[in-house]
Amino acid sequence: MYKSGLVASVLVILLLGTSGCSLLSTTTKPAMNQEISGENSLVETPTLPEQYIATPAGTPKIGSDAVATPTFNKSLPLISTAQGTTINGTNLTGNATNSSSTNLIGSIPDARFTSSVAMGFAPLMVQFTDSSLNMPTSWSWDFGDGSSSTLQNPGHIYYSGGLYTIGFTAANTAGSSSLNATNYISVCQAGFSVIPDQGTAPLTVNFTDNSTGYPPPTGWYWDFGDIGAGNTSNQQNWTHQYVKPGVYDVKFRISGNAGTTWVNRSAAVIVL
Repeated sequence: MYKSGLVASVLVILLLGTSGCSLLSTTTKPAMNQEISGENSLVETPTLPEQYIATPAGTPKIGSDAVATPTFNKSLPLISTAQGTTINGTNLTGNATNSSSTNLIGSIPDARFTSSVAMGFAPLMVQFTDSSLNMPTSWSWDFGDGSSSTLQNPGHIYYSGGLYTIGFTAANTAGSSSLNATNYISVCQAGFSVIPDQGTAPLTVNFTDNSTGYPPPTGWYWDFGDIGAGNTSNQQNWTHQYVKPGVYDVKFRISGNAGTTWVNRSAAVIVL
């Protein structure tokens, strides 16, 4: 009885020692755990040199009177029949529709807004703030991704990469004015693919940057999770060979005009 139990224990130890991993079959892969860090914080701090810590980007913009890009296409104000007058100084470059910047009670609003940020990584939280003149009492926002709001100062989250045009209307009993901020919000969505994600050693794996949106990244850094020469890369796409069995976490960093962000994926590659 004692000898048979001892033999069985030795066999289990030998199996674990020769496989290098915990008896995972080729059809049982743990659920993927992917953590995406935003531009201002890291969900998981990468164990990499200090120069690879994420940095923020994006400068608040003013919706009506920004002096540079993007260009704002501002519509003519809607004049109420009761008022029966016209507004001087209207143009299509995003300048004020009124020749005076004074808040006038009973005058048509001059639609303006600001945003907390205009560029970053998905999911990107943006706080919009009404800064219109002439005391509007109602507001309408089109965030460019199929969502809208009637709040004065709404917050909105962009979950997908892309360029988004903001439509904004401010109104009161005297009338309303509108503006379209073309390609105002720029969102980059970080991500990567791993093919194949499991197999027997030695395993050759193709890593591909499949980030979407705008602005596109201009710098990359991969940490493939194993130890030894060639276990990192600064190329956009890379082929890496895993020599030893094991379960490997992969960390991927992209950087560019939107700032820097990481995609950290646990158990991204399993080598048997």
